[in-house]
Amino acid sequence: MKNYTVGFIFSDDFKHVLLIKKTKPADQAGLFNGIGGKFEEIDKDAAHCVSREVKEEAGLDIPPEFWAEVGTYSDGEYYNVSILTAVVPYITLSEAKSLTEEEVSIISMDDLDNIPFANMAREMLEHCRKLYF
Repeated sequence: MKNYTVGFIFSDDFKHVLLIKKTKPADQAGLFNGIGGKFEEIDKDAAHCVSREVKEEAGLDIPPEFWAEVGTYSDGEYYNVSILTAVVPYITLSEAKSLTEEEVSIISMDDLDNIPFANMAREMLEHCRKLYF
């Protein structure tokens, strides 16, 4: 079974979230998700993995201790996804930049109904948001 992470980063006023517009896999192209990826040997745990992935994909240095693991999503056979969340000042979100072919975007929480989400991303984001409210 392959292990992955997905992280949802909120602004400290909870008015914005950082998402990535997927280009792969093909069934997720053009859809939004949290930022994350596959575990590598250097990753001690899910928080280290998502921290590394966010730095690689969005240029943000959010240390592992800032991440809270809030759940998992699995197909029970092929993959397991650890769901994590972090809260940072809006100015930190504004420093995000797209470092891969996938575009990172700061999305207003008021606009979430107009965003096309990948797979279970909308439900995972809502699960993270409930942690704070």
